[in-house]
Amino acid sequence: MSEKKDADSSVEAKLISTPDGTKRWYCAGKLHRDGGPAYEGVDGTKMWFRHGEIHRDDGPAIVQPDGKEEFWLNGKQFSEKEFAERLKRIAQEKRDAERAEQARKQAVIDDAHQRRADEVHDRLRRTAKTIKPPKVNKP
Repeated sequence: MSEKKDADSSVEAKLISTPDGTKRWYCAGKLHRDGGPAYEGVDGTKMWFRHGEIHRDDGPAIVQPDGKEEFWLNGKQFSEKEFAERLKRIAQEKRDAERAEQARKQAVIDDAHQRRADEVHDRLRRTAKTIKPPKVNKP
């Protein structure tokens, strides 16, 4: 059995290789690997896991040597069509959330600009009240 760290991972994952050639990546005692399968069997089976749950959001989470593929997200299995639809919906929700966040930030900026404009306007109005027109000498 050998161990090494997954170089592509944002989380430290340990690779455990068994004498028969099976490879498993673990993080905090759970199968986990970023950027690749967390399980690679000697028969060619590949399985993706995230924090102990079978999961892959960029393709099939299980790939068998015979070409059979299974699609999973967060431990739940989907047909290929359901998987594609789910990813589209997730992507749309992410875009919507990003747009909403951008609109919120813009509203904060607009509010700050309006407050500053109001302050300048008030200051100008107060200054205008204190300025007396010059006396003009009439002949």
